[in-house]
Amino acid sequence: MLKEELHIISEGESFILKEWCRKLSITDSEFDELLNCRIFLQVESNLFRNTFVGTIKLRKNLFYSLPKCFSIENNSDEKTVKQIVQLVEKSLLAYKKRIDSSKAIRTEENFYLAIRYLQTRTEFDLLLTLKESYFKNGLFRKKKNKYQERKSFAGVNWQQTISKRQPIYSDGTPVYVSPISKDFSFEESKITILHLSILSYLAKKYHFFEYSGNLSATLKSENLEYLSEIELRRDAVNWISILNSELRRTYKDELKEILLLLREFFVEDGYRSVKTFSLFGTSYYYMVWEDALKVAMTDEYEKFISQIGQPIYHLQNGTSSNAGQEPDILIERENSFYILDAKYYVLQRSKPGWKDIVKQLFYQKSFVPQKEYDTIENIFLVPLLLQTEKLQIEKADEYFGKVVVEHGGIALSDFPEIKILGLNPVNVFRNYIRTSPEQINFTNLLPPN
Repeated sequence: MLKEELHIISEGESFILKEWCRKLSITDSEFDELLNCRIFLQVESNLFRNTFVGTIKLRKNLFYSLPKCFSIENNSDEKTVKQIVQLVEKSLLAYKKRIDSSKAIRTEENFYLAIRYLQTRTEFDLLLTLKESYFKNGLFRKKKNKYQERKSFAGVNWQQTISKRQPIYSDGTPVYVSPISKDFSFEESKITILHLSILSYLAKKYHFFEYSGNLSATLKSENLEYLSEIELRRDAVNWISILNSELRRTYKDELKEILLLLREFFVEDGYRSVKTFSLFGTSYYYMVWEDALKVAMTDEYEKFISQIGQPIYHLQNGTSSNAGQEPDILIERENSFYILDAKYYVLQRSKPGWKDIVKQLFYQKSFVPQKEYDTIENIFLVPLLLQTEKLQIEKADEYFGKVVVEHGGIALSDFPEIKILGLNPVNVFRNYIRTSPEQINFTNLLPPN
């Protein structure tokens, strides 16, 4: 059973305005703000569909909007749902990382990620950015000479002191006037503790990482003392002074980024916003599914796109232009060639339409291979529908069937068939977020020709 504080909604759900406001505990005007951000799509006069996948922070409540390929019910296993929440968040971060490194195709989509240093953002936005920065760069630590002179003998590193300092002898006993310590400087160690404390405070306050990551466990492994919220707020002016001073002495971009984020926590009204919501995710999750499949299938688009014919305009004024066609995934396995189309359809609810089918047929018709293949396969790849209340997370991939162009019940030989494979989205996204992704095998699912 799902606990009440685990607020789950699903992509594709449709309710009237009043019901959405009740479910999310928001007002009509707050719903209008979400509507303007394309979280919801109006499908009828008073019916609105959720198009968003990710996390929505509304006042003090966090809602996890999960992809439509997961069927979440009140009797779903809570542990499984938490695993899915974490997997979805990591898939969004993986997609963002690939966009940032130009490994994924950039689009004009409305993607709510990487909100940085905006005057109007909320404390929750700061939490997301701090978390991303922490897993990328770790806690604030500057690389300095660790060995420094001490005025007292507390914490002396005697090995370094004996090897690097000339003693003064008194009655035959060596006395070291300038002992050496291996401690960090006072301000640096304070900022490290500050960084840890702010992260811990925000994570605990929003309960965000209990469901979608391992931040709390990672922070505990740092083995450092935490400052309480009272200590953080009480010394805010002093912390701002320390951070500003360190900013003037710091030149590395990744360290300056951390310092700016920590300072933002203390600046008056720096994170308190008139906005009543924060977003982490996208209303175009099909883009994430498509990119995850490119990784899972080891897409060879760049290698083979030159073998796909292109429609070209030749105009009477002597100009020509490429109309362009871009298959999703092109791969070669042994002596077979595969034209794959990533379709974000749950087949039990809807199917690829005429335009999807025609494009796939034309891709294959215009393919001019540079070698002879044993077979050329045209395939739709769709996510399986996983019912978490039935614990289907390990459900096997399956062959659903095929699309055949027929006339009078007879297949037309001029049009190749398009096979349909259902892939377990959990396996696809687990592979997507790996440091070294493995190629997913699907050829064993295909029936013999």
